[in-house]
Amino acid sequence: MPRFVAFLLMLSISISAFTQADAKAKRLDTIRYGIESQLLDLLNTLIAEKSDDFNDELVLLLATTKSPKFKSALLNFFSGRKYFPVQDDAVSMIRNRDSETETVVISALNYLINLKSVIARSEVKEIIANKELKYLNLSIKLLSYSGLEDDAALLIELFKEEETLMPVRHEIILALGTLKYKPSMDLLESILGSETATKTEKIYACVALGKMEDEGAVPLLVAASILDDPNVRASAVQALENYKGDIVERILLEALKDSHVAVRLAAVSAVAKLRMVNAIPYLKFKIQSDPEKAVKDMSIFALGEIGGDEVDAYLSDYLPDVKILLQHRLKAFRVSVEKDFSKSKSACLKLFTESAIQKDKSVYLALAKVCTSSESMNFTPFIKILLNDNDFNYRLGALVWIDKNKVKEFAAEVKNLSEKDPVETVKKKASQVIEKLYD
Repeated sequence: MPRFVAFLLMLSISISAFTQADAKAKRLDTIRYGIESQLLDLLNTLIAEKSDDFNDELVLLLATTKSPKFKSALLNFFSGRKYFPVQDDAVSMIRNRDSETETVVISALNYLINLKSVIARSEVKEIIANKELKYLNLSIKLLSYSGLEDDAALLIELFKEEETLMPVRHEIILALGTLKYKPSMDLLESILGSETATKTEKIYACVALGKMEDEGAVPLLVAASILDDPNVRASAVQALENYKGDIVERILLEALKDSHVAVRLAAVSAVAKLRMVNAIPYLKFKIQSDPEKAVKDMSIFALGEIGGDEVDAYLSDYLPDVKILLQHRLKAFRVSVEKDFSKSKSACLKLFTESAIQKDKSVYLALAKVCTSSESMNFTPFIKILLNDNDFNYRLGALVWIDKNKVKEFAAEVKNLSEKDPVETVKKKASQVIEKLYD
C-alpha cells in the first residue's frame, strides 16, 4: 500500500475513533445529567441501535430514578434487550406494588415474562390468590413458566370458579399449555366438546394443546379440525404443526383444500414448519390457482422452507413469468435469494440486472426495495449493483443496507463514494458508514 494512502487510512481511523468517543461521552452526560425527555430519546436511540453499551449506567439509573415514566421505559428497554441483571429490581417493584404506579408494575411483570423468569413466583401467586384484577392476567402468564404441577392445579381451580371472568379464563387456558400439565388435557377436551364454551375458549384450547408436546393432544386437535367454526378449525390445524405422523400430514393436506382462507393459511404455515415434501404439489396449485393473494404468498414462503431441487427449479421458472402479478414474483425473489437456492437465485440476478436497464424502472425499484429491506447476506451481489447505479437513490439505499447490516467487505466502494460521489447526500452517508466500518 503506498505510504500516502496508508496515511489517509490511518487518519480516517483516528478521526472516526475521536468522533465515536465524543458521541459516547455525550451519551454518558445525558444519562448523568439529562432531563426525562432527553433520557427517553436516548433510550429510543439505543433500542433502534440494539445497543447494550450503557447498560451498567442505566442499571444504576433504574435504582435511583423517581420518575415512574422513566422507570417503566427502562424496564421496557431491558426487556427488549433480554437483560437479566435487573430481575431483583423488577421483583421488588412487584412486591411493593402499592407504592408503585400501575404502569411500572405492569412493566416489571412484562419484563419478567419476556425473560420467562419465575423469580417472582411467590409475588404473582399472591396476586392470583388476592384476585388483583389489574395484574391478574400478567401474573397467570408469568406463573405459566414455572412448569410446576402445583401451579397448574391452582390455575385449574381458579378456572372452575364461577366468578372467574372470561378474559382470565382465556389466560388460564393458554397458561395450561405453556405449563405442559398433562392432566389439564381433560379440561381442554371438555372445552372443545362443549356446546356452551365460547369460540375464543375453543381457539385457545387448541393453542394450548399445540404447546403440550404430548401425542395425546393429536386426536383432540384432529377432532377440532373438522368443527363447524372455521376459526377453531384454523387454530387446530395451526397447532398440529407441533406434531408429526401420518394422521397429522393427512389432516394438513386436507386443510389445504378447506373452503375458508384462515384454515388454508394455517395449513400452509404448518406444512412449512414441518417441511412436508408431499405438500409441494398442493402448494404449487395454491400459488397458481388459490383465489386469495395471501395464500399464494404464504405458499411461496412454504416452498422456500421445504426447499430441494424441485422447489428450486419451480421458482426459477416462476420468477421471469411476466403474466404473474409482480407482488408474488417479489415474494419468490426474496425466498430464492434468502434461501440461497442455486438455480432460482441465478434467475433472480438475471431478472435484477435486466430490469435495471429497462426504460420502465418499476420492476427494478420493487426488486431493489426487497434487497434493501432484507438482512440476508445473500443479497450482497445485488447491493453491489445498487452501489454503482446511476440513480443516487439506489446508491443511498445500498449504503443504508451496508450500515444496518455492518457489512465491511464494501469498505473500498463506500470510501470511494465518500470522496467522489457527485451527490452530497450520498457522500455524507458514505462518510458516516466509513466511520462505522473502520470502528
